[in-house]
Amino acid sequence: FLVSTSMATIMPVALRRIGVDPAVAAGPFVTTANDITGITIYLTLATALIQHLK
Repeated sequence: FLVSTSMATIMPVALRRIGVDPAVAAGPFVTTANDITGITIYLTLATALIQHLK
C-alpha cells in the first residue's frame, strides 16, 4: 500500500518534469510498478517458505 501510494504521488510530478502529459502516462507506469512490486514480494515469501520447509 505504501509503495503504490508513493508511486502514484511521485510519477505525475516526475512525468511533468520530463515533458510528458501525466494524465496519459501515469496510469501504466503505476500499474507496472505495482505489479513488479507485488510479484517480487510474492516470490520472496515463497522462496523463504520453501527454504524453511527443507
